[in-house]
Amino acid sequence: IRDRDRAANRRRLKRRILVAAAAIFALCLFIYYQVEIVPAREAARADATAFDTARTQAERREEQGDLIGAVASWGGYLARAGVKAHAPEAREARSRLLPAARKQGAARVARWAEVLEPAPDPTLVTDSEDLERLVATGLPWRVRNRKSGIEMLLVPAGSYMRGSPDSDGEAHDNERPQHRVTISKPFYLGRYEVTQAEWRRVTGKSPSRFSGDRRPVERVSWNDIQPFLEATGLRLPTEAEWEYACRAGTTGPRYGELDAIAWHDGNSGGRTHDLGGKAPNPWGFYDMLGNVWEWCGDGWDEDAYSGCKDGVTDPVVSVGSSRVVRGGSWLYVSRYCRSANRYWFDPPYRGSFRRGFRVARAP
Repeated sequence: IRDRDRAANRRRLKRRILVAAAAIFALCLFIYYQVEIVPAREAARADATAFDTARTQAERREEQGDLIGAVASWGGYLARAGVKAHAPEAREARSRLLPAARKQGAARVARWAEVLEPAPDPTLVTDSEDLERLVATGLPWRVRNRKSGIEMLLVPAGSYMRGSPDSDGEAHDNERPQHRVTISKPFYLGRYEVTQAEWRRVTGKSPSRFSGDRRPVERVSWNDIQPFLEATGLRLPTEAEWEYACRAGTTGPRYGELDAIAWHDGNSGGRTHDLGGKAPNPWGFYDMLGNVWEWCGDGWDEDAYSGCKDGVTDPVVSVGSSRVVRGGSWLYVSRYCRSANRYWFDPPYRGSFRRGFRVARAP
């Protein structure tokens, strides 16, 4: 009897073990399904939707004759995160359109520039609204000025909050009140500060204290710059344009962590540096903060913002004997390397090696 009981108990135990093992196996399958299969299916569905959207948008733009926009549509799909099962097809479609898009863009800036990239690089300009505004201009995104060799990027029309809020403890009084500024037309801006090689190419001179072809030109006065601008068909940005492009959609004191984006008093080693060595802002511009101060076209008005609290469009200060500089420099502390910081120097002054410039131009 005892032997039969032991055998029965063993059989019951085996059944229980089998049932438990089956339950554990089923649970493992369920977890695998939820963790691996479901996300993979959702990613595949999202990828298919993104591809269909890009294809529809690209085809519509191509039909409308907007080849730059069509290239941008495929570029947006290729730059998206996650699964890109249709990447080969998207790359092929984008490559097919690129030559005609470059030709289209070249026709729109042929008087003064050559096209380097017709559509925005979506790995740099990642905000979908910014991408759409750039594409909507119908203008090429990245170009090179023929006379100077300066690389320039397109800045879309738009609006932003200029100046500093009362809560910013680093701000100066001349940065307040914060107010809305509208830039009504797109424009081009130098991707980098003007280099010594570019300055020498136009003027034949080398005024800089810290020499290097890829370093920013410095020890140039506002007056020195005017013949350069006349020779190249370019201009200085307005103070409002400069801050708009510097912020590039950001709203804080800077467009990134200071050491990552700028050469300043704390990390420069007492000198300027080759351009492009720090991270760009969200629109692809380098060294908007630090390295060298950048001259603007405006006259200096300490109280320029006092009458702007209700908002302004395309503001320019044309009075005043001094001229605005922006961005801080390798010699200045972090307080001066902010998007909203304002400063000034007299137009003839070139006596130090911390002022350079960046060029702008209407399309």
